[in-house]
Amino acid sequence: MWNSPLATWKDSLSRYPDALNAREARQTKPGLVLLDQFIWQELSDKFVLRDSPHVNGDEYSSVLRWKLKRGKWRPRLQKFADETPNEEIVKASEASFAALRKGQTRQALSHLVALKGCGPATASALLAAFDETVPFMSDELLLEAQGEKKKYTVPAYLELVESVREKATELSKEDTGHNWTARDIEKAVFASRNLSGDQVSQKDAKLEHQKEGNGSSPTRKRRRTGADGGHGKVSSSAQNKDLIENASKDPENTNARAAGKPGKLSKDKPEEGRMLRRSSRKKS
Repeated sequence: MWNSPLATWKDSLSRYPDALNAREARQTKPGLVLLDQFIWQELSDKFVLRDSPHVNGDEYSSVLRWKLKRGKWRPRLQKFADETPNEEIVKASEASFAALRKGQTRQALSHLVALKGCGPATASALLAAFDETVPFMSDELLLEAQGEKKKYTVPAYLELVESVREKATELSKEDTGHNWTARDIEKAVFASRNLSGDQVSQKDAKLEHQKEGNGSSPTRKRRRTGADGGHGKVSSSAQNKDLIENASKDPENTNARAAGKPGKLSKDKPEEGRMLRRSSRKKS
């Protein structure tokens, strides 16, 4: 993809909505598409209206939900984001965006990664939402630009920023009808890798969907909770705002695998079965 002609890049960028829908279809809970609209449209509008651009606690949590639903779900990171005090988030993001406006990308990152649970990739999502000339450090973009050596570190991100900006400049010189940005590059790569040969097969998608219904514990069974706090299906009258806010409160890995019905011998413990049979013969 990286060395593909302009036509391929333009086609991939145009298919970003399709890739996003395909990604959401493989998840047990909706919300990715709405979160994506929030990140690139609503949040960008809010930045313009604020004297000192920043994100508040709710917005920070939404950005992280988007990042996790777009990639690999890590409930612990979402918990950290939801529990971080609003004042800390506002202060860190204000300082970060101010530094980015001065072209100080490293300093912009340092202000954000000081937040608990916020690594370079999460910080990049916030920076990308604020400024289209810096890319989101997605799995797809790292693989495309750096190959299997990809690292989620500050130096790796700074290197990625330069590579992506160079590619955007290269494509803009060739494309007289569009000024390519780092945001465009990331979206095009995301679409290419999710809708091409790197796309998850139907079988793998089914397995992924099944895994999303399992929790981290192999022995504890949890009750499935709807996005409205109840049990069962989500009301069809739920508003988009509620869907965005609750997109990850019942995350992809909601139900743990049951250990087995009581009274049955575990297939993974043949020794236990032999001991019980010997005990039964002695009693008889």
